[in-house]
Amino acid sequence: MSELLLPGVMAVGTFDGVHAGHRHLLSSLKAYALAHTLRPVAVTFSHHPLRVIAPDKKLRLLSDDDKRISMLKHAADEVIVLDFDESMLRTPAEDFLRMLRDRYGMAAFFTGHDTVLGHDRLSGERLAEVCRRLGVVYVDEADCLLSPDDGAQVSSSYIRSLIAHGDVAGASFLLGYDYSVSGTVVHGNHIGTGIGFPTANIVPPADILTPGGGVYAAYIFTPDGIRRPAVVNIGTRPTVTSDENMTIEAHLPDYNGNLYGLQLTVTFVARLRSECKFASLSALKFQLAKDVEQAKSLLVGRQ
Repeated sequence: MSELLLPGVMAVGTFDGVHAGHRHLLSSLKAYALAHTLRPVAVTFSHHPLRVIAPDKKLRLLSDDDKRISMLKHAADEVIVLDFDESMLRTPAEDFLRMLRDRYGMAAFFTGHDTVLGHDRLSGERLAEVCRRLGVVYVDEADCLLSPDDGAQVSSSYIRSLIAHGDVAGASFLLGYDYSVSGTVVHGNHIGTGIGFPTANIVPPADILTPGGGVYAAYIFTPDGIRRPAVVNIGTRPTVTSDENMTIEAHLPDYNGNLYGLQLTVTFVARLRSECKFASLSALKFQLAKDVEQAKSLLVGRQ
């Protein structure tokens, strides 16, 4: 470490989604650093540790690695990105903290309400004792944001649960931004086109969380740079197929451009209704027209 570089106060985490709770922690980190003449540093990993800890587990994350690290760099003054590999998986908390002290100049370790560290999974007083042995100040940030609905701690896992159940509005409130999913537009069976509601069939990365089944009001930026209202169906399309595969189909009213092969980002605003099976294509078409009007009403004038 350069002698000209201030010692650092560091917080360690995966920071999936970089949600409001994370930003609250980082804001407190900055305030502590300013008061003690230290560098505020967020320490994260190049990929989610579960990819090494449980490689067979199906990850469903709020953000891909590039987006997560990019958002973190906007929220923190300095970000250290470490590669989480088999060696780090086996590293005890004390060795990990010693590495941060010796390699990156950590003088204080800043913890949130759910900080667990190392192969030995130390937290609380055991983590504080390790810091004392290393001559590192242990800072316990006891404050955490609470959900206004049920008092649950704001955490990535809680937000993932909301999204999985379709509550994109509640999740976005806790994230501090509207939840979005990006994916490639592929060819479908064109049934929507046949009834006057063409859709872009979007395939997201397998490890990104898709909201639970239902019909959503959303925004999509089209190649012309315009943010357009959209009605997005997530589900198995029971009216038109017996296929059980989940799909994401976005209808953009009044847009006729070619989107095949492009990467589109769906920004979810609200869940309109559950997916259901209609008695006929005519009944489906009637409901889709209502969905479009409801979505436009929700989205008009929204920044």
